[in-house]
Amino acid sequence: MADHPRGESRNVTGPTPPGAGLVRVLRSVGTPALVVAGLGLSACAFERPESSYASLADAGRSGAVEKGWIPAWLPPEAVDIREVHDIDTNESMLAFSYDPRQGWRLSGHCQPVDVARVPSPRFSRRWWPGPDALQASYTFHRCTGDVPYSSAVTWVGRHGAEGHGLHWRTRAR
Repeated sequence: MADHPRGESRNVTGPTPPGAGLVRVLRSVGTPALVVAGLGLSACAFERPESSYASLADAGRSGAVEKGWIPAWLPPEAVDIREVHDIDTNESMLAFSYDPRQGWRLSGHCQPVDVARVPSPRFSRRWWPGPDALQASYTFHRCTGDVPYSSAVTWVGRHGAEGHGLHWRTRAR
């Protein structure tokens, strides 16, 4: 350490090590603030849990079908199921694959709807098809009665040629 012109000590051994500024900030903020910030960030993951299942049978064993996050009327051979939902709003989105030769019979409560009337899910995930693919290759349905005692609206998209299915819920507007 060398004397500074104002009588203060300072480090003259070299540049400040990487991360030293962050350490000073963290020390000045204090542990309670860091704990609160960490809880706030982790709360998002708890409010919007994301799950993947190899098959509909696996999703059923996990309780996701019984809890209503995955509809029981998906094709029995559904595989590569990916799902995310918001615990507070009951909004959700799910994508899966199925054998197009087997088909997929929708619930009787589903009616065809023009793509222009279909809202996007509120979530964004890498596994969800982009707008161009949705518009060019999927047919859409609006389904009612999917979730008892809920005002959520259910939407279904099918890419019959490739055997991809989509299912998402939005709040009624």
